[in-house]
Amino acid sequence: MRRALIASLFALFVSPALAQGTVKIGSDHAVFRPVRRYGDPDGQCVKLYVKEHGDTVAGKKIEFIRKDTGGIAPDVAKRLAQELVVRDKVDILTGLILTPNALAVGDISAEAKKFTVIMNAATSIITTKSPYMTRTSVTTPMLNQTLGHLGGHERRREEGLHHGVGLRPRP
Repeated sequence: MRRALIASLFALFVSPALAQGTVKIGSDHAVFRPVRRYGDPDGQCVKLYVKEHGDTVAGKKIEFIRKDTGGIAPDVAKRLAQELVVRDKVDILTGLILTPNALAVGDISAEAKKFTVIMNAATSIITTKSPYMTRTSVTTPMLNQTLGHLGGHERRREEGLHHGVGLRPRP
């Protein structure tokens, strides 16, 4: 279901780009420490994909343009996104591993009507900044709920309260 949704959004928002011979994808990956471990692997995955599969998909050449915001820098992220759209004429914006940067790029995505894929920024409201934004990762509430359930199960196991033994009904 999720793949079908992303594929349909991709087709809808990128259809003008598909008429061209090249689809340009502009990427904002922060590759400085300490967030390098999040941004750099995404960039390395792109390089690996191109190495193994080539830079042509469905008969269209894919061109990746990488920018580095240098970390939490919403003003820089917004400026770089604007450069990607205006100067480099990208068809898709992607990357965005830090919430402040993703929120800043939301304005550019909405104004330029560019399909934008958020890779790792987890704050829930990011996708409300632009109708052209989607997320491939999780949100903070998703993580917290999962960790909360896991923590509760671990505590019950440690206290010997699993399988209903010793559990009191919740009020």
